[in-house]
Amino acid sequence: MLCNYMISKEALQEFKKIWKSEHNGKELPNDKALEMAQRILRIVELIYRPIPKKIKK
Repeated sequence: MLCNYMISKEALQEFKKIWKSEHNGKELPNDKALEMAQRILRIVELIYRPIPKKIKK
C-alpha cells in the first residue's frame, strides 16, 4: 500500500537533482520521482520507530 505523502515541489526537484547526479545524468519524470520519493518516505516510516525501553515477554 502506497501512502500519499505531501512532498513540496522544491523537495521533488531536489530529489530529481540527486537522482540525476547519482545516475549519470539520467532524467527522472515528475510522476516517477514522486512515486519513488513516497516509497522512500514509507520505508523510513516503517523502519524508524522508537526502541521500547522494556520488551514484554
